[in-house]
Amino acid sequence: MNWTPPKFENHAYLGHRSQEITPFVWNGRLCLLENFARSADFPGQPADYRMHEDGCLIRDVESGMCLAYPWLNHYFSTVNVLNGQLVLVGGDYEWDRPWWHIRRFQMMTSDNLTTWSRPVTILEANERESLFNNAIAFDGERHVLLYETDDPALGPKFTFRFAVSTNLTHWEKLPAEYVYGCGKYVGAPGLYWEGGFFYLLYLAETFGKYGFWDTRIARSKDLKHWEDAPDGRSFLYPDTSHITNPELAPDVHEVNASDVELVEFDGRVRLWWNGGNQKGISDLQYAEFHGTRRQLFEAFFVSSS
Repeated sequence: MNWTPPKFENHAYLGHRSQEITPFVWNGRLCLLENFARSADFPGQPADYRMHEDGCLIRDVESGMCLAYPWLNHYFSTVNVLNGQLVLVGGDYEWDRPWWHIRRFQMMTSDNLTTWSRPVTILEANERESLFNNAIAFDGERHVLLYETDDPALGPKFTFRFAVSTNLTHWEKLPAEYVYGCGKYVGAPGLYWEGGFFYLLYLAETFGKYGFWDTRIARSKDLKHWEDAPDGRSFLYPDTSHITNPELAPDVHEVNASDVELVEFDGRVRLWWNGGNQKGISDLQYAEFHGTRRQLFEAFFVSSS
C-alpha cells in the first residue's frame, strides 16, 4: 500500500516578502509574530545597513492590525503562549557585533501585549559559535529551547542543540550528544510536543545547479535519539512550476519551501512558510490541514505496508 501524504488546502500566496514568523493564539485571536530586517529593505546596501532597526511586530491575522512592536535590535524572534503569558525569545544584536553574529538569546514576557518585562539573557553562545533560529516546546514538565548553531565542532552549518528549563528563568544546555543535524545541512527549525514525541520540522538542502530546499520532519522522545520520516515524505515541497516574482525575476522558479511554522486553531492546522529561491527572491505562503496537529505529524510516520 502506497503512502498518502496529508492534504493541504486553501493554499495562498501572501506577497513578495520573506521573514521568520510565528503563529499563535492569544485570547481567542489568531496572531502572527513577524520578524523584519530593515537592511533587507534596501537592496545593494552593505549587510550591516540599519541592522539595529531590525525587530519584530505582532499582527492580528483577521484584521491585519499591528498589535505590538516588542523590541528592536533583535532578530530570530519567536513567541509562545506558556502558563497564560506571552513568552518572546530572540537573538540580541548588542551594539558591538557584526550583522547576525548573535551570541545571546534574550527573553521578555507580557500578559497584555502592551507592557513587557525587562529583557533577560537566557542563553549565551560558546566562544566558537553564533546563534540563529530558535524554537520552544513544553512537554508538560520542562520547557525545551532548540537553538541553531554554527559551532564547527559539531559539523557544517547548521546544527540544532537544546537547553531545558522548568521555570523559564534558569536554562541548562544539554550535553553535545543531544543534537540534531550532524553531518548534513539543517536549518529553519520548528519544535512541537505531541503524543509523547518532540516533532522537529527542519530545512534540508539538495545541491544542484540552482540548489533545492524542502522541509522535512523528524521525531524523538528524548531529544537524543531521532527518527526521520521515511524517504520520500517531505513535509513541504517546493512547487517548481511556480514563478515567485514574475515582475522582478521572471526566470526564477520556486526551489525552496522553508521556515515552516504552524498552529492549531478553529479545527484546523494553519501553516505559513517561505517560498522562492533562498537567494533574495521569496514570498510568504499559507495553507491549512483539516485536523489536529498530532494527526498531521503522525501521518508522516505511519507504515505504508
